[in-house]
Amino acid sequence: MDIANDGHDLSVEKIVLRAYEVPQKCNLKLAGLLIALINIEKTRKTTDEAKNQM
Repeated sequence: MDIANDGHDLSVEKIVLRAYEVPQKCNLKLAGLLIALINIEKTRKTTDEAKNQM
């Protein structure tokens, strides 16, 4: 089902896929940031523990 035949393939399936791709990319970025924050927090805790043991 082509809506426009000007070089852009706008099939319903592709439109739906594009609509799902954007939030997934955002969620992946958010997940990456969360993982980075968790790793930073873990590193900070181990550094604090190491300082306390000295």
